[in-house]
Amino acid sequence: MDEKQFINLTMADGKQLKCEVVGVFPFAGKEYVALIPPDRGGAVEILRYESKGETYDIYSIEDDDEYDRAAEEYERLISEVV
Repeated sequence: MDEKQFINLTMADGKQLKCEVVGVFPFAGKEYVALIPPDRGGAVEILRYESKGETYDIYSIEDDDEYDRAAEEYERLISEVV
C-alpha cells in the first residue's frame, strides 16, 4: 500500500495547513496539484504548481475558467485509473 504524502501550505495569515497530496499533473502547458485540505471533508482542491528545482510554489487559481478546465482534466485522469 502506498504511503500518503502531505505538504504544509502557508496561508495568508501565516498559519500552516497540512494537506494530503493526491497527485501532480500537467495540463495546457501548466502543472497542477490536487490536494485534500483537512477542512474540506475529503474534497479535492486543484491548485497551480510550479517546480523550481528542488523547491516549488503553489498558487490559487483565480480564473474560474482555468480552474474548471483543470478540474475536468483531473476528473478525466482519475476516471482512467479506476
